[in-house]
Amino acid sequence: MTLDALNTDVEYVSSDRPFGDYEEEAIVALMIDHPEFFSAVTKFLKPELFGRLEARYVLVHILQYFEKFSTFPTRGMLLDSIKHSLTVDDVGYEDIIEIAKKRSNPRDIPAVK
Repeated sequence: MTLDALNTDVEYVSSDRPFGDYEEEAIVALMIDHPEFFSAVTKFLKPELFGRLEARYVLVHILQYFEKFSTFPTRGMLLDSIKHSLTVDDVGYEDIIEIAKKRSNPRDIPAVK
């Protein structure tokens, strides 16, 4: 899946986004670091809720992994999956990798949970 595919899949108005950029990254980080908070709500997490394409791309990889294996990927598995599907020349590559590498902040847990 490419960023262009995500961009054409969903037209989403930024003013309608339920999450800000930091919140999107926090949700992704928490899904990786604390999957127990998200296993019950994965069916409600839709890529179109994320406005930033790079965060949406990472979320799609997490949800596809969960659908296939019934568990969330570790950060290493997620990064391998992303690196396998993108090249360093793809637009957004560095931002996507940065989002996937980002560790959760324990102070974000109450707000995102």
